[in-house]
Amino acid sequence: MKIKDFVLALVSPNLRFRIVNFKNSIYGGYKKFYFSQNGEDVVAATLFDDLKIKNGFYVDVGAHHPQRYSNTNLLFLKGWSGINIDPNPETIRLFNSARKRDINLNVGVAENKSEITYYNFSDPAVNTFSAQAAKKYEDKKWISLISKTLVSVTPLREILAQHLPTNKTVDLLNIDVEGFDMEVLRSNDWENIKPCVIIIEDHLFDIKKSENSEIYSFLLQRGYRLHVYLGFSLIFVRGGI
Repeated sequence: MKIKDFVLALVSPNLRFRIVNFKNSIYGGYKKFYFSQNGEDVVAATLFDDLKIKNGFYVDVGAHHPQRYSNTNLLFLKGWSGINIDPNPETIRLFNSARKRDINLNVGVAENKSEITYYNFSDPAVNTFSAQAAKKYEDKKWISLISKTLVSVTPLREILAQHLPTNKTVDLLNIDVEGFDMEVLRSNDWENIKPCVIIIEDHLFDIKKSENSEIYSFLLQRGYRLHVYLGFSLIFVRGGI
């Protein structure tokens, strides 16, 4: 028997409860620490704990930053690794510095291989390939458009065929591409790449009219169920797990 277990056996449950509460009040044991905007990373980490998946593998499309608004950094700190994809060169420079265990790719993702306009804003969190989303942000006073550039885009299926390690499966697919999400979903190889969990944004999602969401319907048809809706993020779990 470990010393900790031996000591706990000597302490009554009531006293043990009081000791734990006292410790938490001093050291902040009740505080949830997360990097994402709405706690998506905490929900994902809890899901993977329940599924007994440790040191898993993620694919983060529209990765933006190694820590800020990240849905994967908490998992990285838990020993996970993955592929981070973003068309912003500065983003990949940051990932190469902070996520040396990961594969970091400076490329855009779309349904078909081509070159399309990439909208760069003063806050790179809202950079996008979507002209509609770009117009929405241009109309806001707190942000400004810096530049528009032509960027090469490649289907996710081709990126993963080239870069996914042969001994890895995709446990988490995170998509945050500001209105270009369906392009990314349609570009995946759904016959061979079936992530356990998918986190994706849908700013127009209405839980009472979920069938009106193209993202919801697309993933439902591919065997996923909506696990939770957080702010503007949908977290799906593959059926049967």
